[in-house]
Amino acid sequence: MVKGFNFYEPCSSDLFVGRERVIEEFTKLLQGDIKKSVFIHGRPGIGKTSLKQILIDRAKKEGFLVIDKPVPLIETEAFFDELGPEIKDIFKPKKPPKKGGKKKLGKNCPLIKRSYEISADPKYLPEFEKKFMKFAGKMGKEIPKKFKKGIAVFIDNAERFIYQGYDFAFDLFNLFSKKFEEETPKQPRIPIMFVLVGEERYAPKIKYSVNNFEEIGLPKLNSAQSAQLITKRENIAGISLDDEVKNKIFENSQGIPQFIIYNTNTLIEENQGQGELGVDAWKNSEGSIKDGFARELSELSDNERKILHAFAMEPANFSDLGMLERATQIARDELINTLNGLSQKGYVANEGETYFINMTSFWEFLRDSFGDIAITAQARTLIDIAAFDAENGRVIDENLFNELEKLRADSISAGLVKPVESIARGYERIANSSLNYDYYAEAFKFYVLSSDSFLKVNEIEKAASLFNEAAMNYKEKGKGDYSRNLLIKAVEIYERLGDTETVNELNFEIAENSANKAKQSLGEGDMPLARANYTRAERTYTSLGEEQKAIDLLNEAADAFFEKGEYYYAWQFYSRLINIFLEKDQASEASSIYNASLKKFQTAKQNKFQEKLTDTFAIKLG
Repeated sequence: MVKGFNFYEPCSSDLFVGRERVIEEFTKLLQGDIKKSVFIHGRPGIGKTSLKQILIDRAKKEGFLVIDKPVPLIETEAFFDELGPEIKDIFKPKKPPKKGGKKKLGKNCPLIKRSYEISADPKYLPEFEKKFMKFAGKMGKEIPKKFKKGIAVFIDNAERFIYQGYDFAFDLFNLFSKKFEEETPKQPRIPIMFVLVGEERYAPKIKYSVNNFEEIGLPKLNSAQSAQLITKRENIAGISLDDEVKNKIFENSQGIPQFIIYNTNTLIEENQGQGELGVDAWKNSEGSIKDGFARELSELSDNERKILHAFAMEPANFSDLGMLERATQIARDELINTLNGLSQKGYVANEGETYFINMTSFWEFLRDSFGDIAITAQARTLIDIAAFDAENGRVIDENLFNELEKLRADSISAGLVKPVESIARGYERIANSSLNYDYYAEAFKFYVLSSDSFLKVNEIEKAASLFNEAAMNYKEKGKGDYSRNLLIKAVEIYERLGDTETVNELNFEIAENSANKAKQSLGEGDMPLARANYTRAERTYTSLGEEQKAIDLLNEAADAFFEKGEYYYAWQFYSRLINIFLEKDQASEASSIYNASLKKFQTAKQNKFQEKLTDTFAIKLG
């Protein structure tokens, strides 16, 4: 077993890298007048728990009181029963219970007079709302008195509401978050925000269930961030890893922080006593690293293996003693002893008699190893068939494509990351192969679908770079239309990332592309398309601050259309030029263009456009 296998506890700040964009977005929410709630989601091992701790520290630094309240596996129905009093206790602490005493939920709860359970009963919501908001309203006035900006309630394991059958909890989150944003003369806004944290598998359901929540999906680390993480691990271990070895770890960890650390630990432990680890060390440990968590199954007892197999067959990552007893046929006392042993090794944890696998990523590995993985296996098989056809110059069969798209849609709806990612990578392969065979429309279709799939699993950077690279490939083949359309899509995603530098670079490429396409369309006699591309190029140059390029292009377009006898388009571009100089208070330049264009239309006996120019600009130009 790899030392430090149990990643249930979040990584310390010594092993945290990246997520600057997420932290910045969260900080803006904290600093806003309205304390808007947020939902953070990502695949197992992506670093949600570690990020949560960083965000808690940030909230405290911004002056917030913080409540860290994960959804429990047992007594889940009492979550809101306990939440109100926990907030209230911040301001009016209750005396601690007598030694050995246990707080009772429901009727003895400080907020509520009788036992409430999360319920869809029509009587529940208004009564609970009334009691909770009456209390929260007081807190809205108390918080500023304490010189605090608000309360941030961090709620990890939000998916437990779903698989415990308490989906109705999200209706309460919607209700409260909406109420907290309201303000009246008598009641100031209540500065309380929720931070829900959940698994990607359940993200579609949670996103559908909550409204007016900001959504933040966590992508994998890129190669540079992965190298930073490995360097931090090097420093802790006091060793040095060759750059090639770091690249190998990144490639075999798929950019998932938990796997990066686990694989680095494996490499270090299998090469103990060495201060520098190079390619030879990697070759020595490559087999173990590529096996991944399979290494953890090599020294299990029969009973331990039976228990892990039982977990793999469960639809959710938990099981009570009774279920495990029936599934494994192990006697209860022996079962408890074995579970305790697995707990000491870091494989399982428990709340009362309910047990769960510490690492959700390990549970998913178990499902891949022991459980039902029909969807993932089907996705891989269909993609391999489709990619093989594309690599051999064949267009993908319509029935096969429809089946893949149905599988992709079902996987996205179910929040299944692996099959969506398999399809995304497969579609990228198909697109590249199709482009190699000059199937331009086919390649474009699969580039778009691949990028959309990457976006669905929070790989925003990958989706953007895919469009960027594909656009350059089309450009090399002289297919400017496809290149421009892909660049426009890339810009939309880079804008989401806040990458202004890349957005400007790509917009400049779009402007150049559009200008070239306009000239080509003129030569081919397609005047409407030429006009559209001249307009796009001019507006793009203007947005980039390239005013002279925009003016030169307008001059070129106006003169070109006039020479072609397209007087309507010529009039539009001359008018645009005149307006630009008028907006810049450069009346002499505007007047010069006005007089020159007026003379042109007069010479061509185009009285209608001569009159249009006069009606529009004569008074403005005096």
